[in-house]
Amino acid sequence: MKKFLLVIMLCILFPITAQAECSTDEKIALSKMVSNIKITPVFNEEIEKFNILISNITPSVYLKDMKTKVEYVNTGGEVIIYNVNPNQSYRIRFYSAIPACYGDTITTIYVTLPGYNKYYKDPLCEGLEDYKICQKWVNYNYNRTQFETEIKKIDKEEKIEKKEEHREEENVKGFYDYLGELYEKYYYIFLPIIIIGGIILMNYLRKKEDFF
Repeated sequence: MKKFLLVIMLCILFPITAQAECSTDEKIALSKMVSNIKITPVFNEEIEKFNILISNITPSVYLKDMKTKVEYVNTGGEVIIYNVNPNQSYRIRFYSAIPACYGDTITTIYVTLPGYNKYYKDPLCEGLEDYKICQKWVNYNYNRTQFETEIKKIDKEEKIEKKEEHREEENVKGFYDYLGELYEKYYYIFLPIIIIGGIILMNYLRKKEDFF
C-alpha cells in the first residue's frame, strides 16, 4: 500500500508527458512559411525612426525581437515593431507555433537599418546633393555648428576647383579664341571697319575688271 502511494506521489510531483516529435516534413513546411515572410523598414521622418513591418506571417509561426526580447504573435498576417532607431542592426528570430514543434527555432533574420541624415533637406545643401553630407541615408551625428562648418569647407573646395578649371581653360585657348573674344567685346568698332573695308575692296575689284 505504501509503495502504491509513493508511486502516485511521484507521478504528481514529476508528471510523465508525452509529446510528439517535430517531423522532417513539418520542419520543411515551417521553413517554407518563413521564406515567404517579407520584412519592410518604413521610415517616419516626423520622429526620425523606423517601423519594421513584417508581413505574410502564418499562425504556425511566432517571432521574437532579440534586442528587446519581446515576442510577437500573428494576429492578422503582419506584425509591426515600432520606433526603431536608424543605424541599427536587428535580429528577429522565428519560432514554430504548431504543437509538435512548439518553441523550436526556425530561423533568424538580420535587419540592418541605414543611418539618417536630418540635414539632407537643409537649404545649405542646395547644389551639393552629390556630397555625402547632403545625402539622406548616411550616418552623420553632426550638430548644427559642425554641419555648417563642413558645408563651408565644401564651398571653399568648390571655389578652388572652379578657379583651377578656369585657369586650365585659359591655358588651352588659341589665337583664334582670343580673336573671337576680342571681336565679341569690341564688335561695334570692328564691324564698321569690316563693312567699309569690304565696300572698298569690292569697288577696287570692279574697277580692275573694267580696266581689263
